[in-house]
Amino acid sequence: MSPSESVKVTVITPTYNRADLLPETIESVLDQRLPGLEYIVIDDGSTDDTPRILKRYARWISMLHHPNMGEAATVNRGWAASRGDLIVTVSSDDPLLPGFFETGIDFMRTRPEVLVGYPDWRIIGPTSQPVADVQAPEFDYRAMLCSHEPFPGPGALMRRRALELAGGRDVRYRFVSDFDFWLRLGLHGPFARIPQRLATWRSHSEALSRSERGERMAMEQVQVVEALFAQPDLPSWLPPLRSVALSSAHYTAGVVLMDSSPAEARQHFFQCARMAPSTAFSGHRGLLTLAALLLPTAILKPAREVRRALRSRFYPAPSSAEAATKVDRGPRR
Repeated sequence: MSPSESVKVTVITPTYNRADLLPETIESVLDQRLPGLEYIVIDDGSTDDTPRILKRYARWISMLHHPNMGEAATVNRGWAASRGDLIVTVSSDDPLLPGFFETGIDFMRTRPEVLVGYPDWRIIGPTSQPVADVQAPEFDYRAMLCSHEPFPGPGALMRRRALELAGGRDVRYRFVSDFDFWLRLGLHGPFARIPQRLATWRSHSEALSRSERGERMAMEQVQVVEALFAQPDLPSWLPPLRSVALSSAHYTAGVVLMDSSPAEARQHFFQCARMAPSTAFSGHRGLLTLAALLLPTAILKPAREVRRALRSRFYPAPSSAEAATKVDRGPRR
């Protein structure tokens, strides 16, 4: 029996005003011709040509529409409607690569203990040109928490029982609902890297305005970690990691604010250094932390550019803060 015959898969694509990119993503899923595939596309109140685009694919997909609610609520609606044994959420501008289902399903079938399998992936540009290939890190919950980086990236395959264990995404978060979900779910069972490039992440210019990706995004970086440690009945190994995890959260918040609010960014870097000095001043992170604490605020932006260059040299994947600036959601109403 082939993997496609023994496992039912649901793909969820939340979309908001992506009429120009949506067909490529839908076709990247359908062209793999997975038998029994359930494909649900949820339009989060788009005001562009998205409804007409979706009608083209009405024979092959299930379409849901609602007034704009934001990404987290839209994903939750898709998950609630899904019936698959495995569920994958595919952003409407991030097409899958060939072989995704064959490789991913086989991996999850042979690793029944794994709650989430996540592949390596490719960064693509506005016209889908390859930019860089990213090897995802092997899963380590402590490392994910303490680095403040969600290890599952695009193309993560999740078992249905994950929803029973962790519920859905927290709609209070606009920017970190995926990271919050992985942090909560990771306490219930293992994730694992699928060692093959199967998905994409599109880098393009349609980013949130500086005001939108400033204070609120920074605040959520810290809130998501504080919420994790506020949960009851945490495993005994987790509370000792609180200082390092919060240090990394403040570091990310500082990076987010360096362009728009350098004085507030400095306060986050101070908290980063205060809570875990050995973490704050290590590697390329240490260079930016020192610059933020010692240099005049007027030259913090150039310091950030140096940090970006160093980071991209050694790890081309976008940071959690950078990834969150992509718009695949509308303003909440």
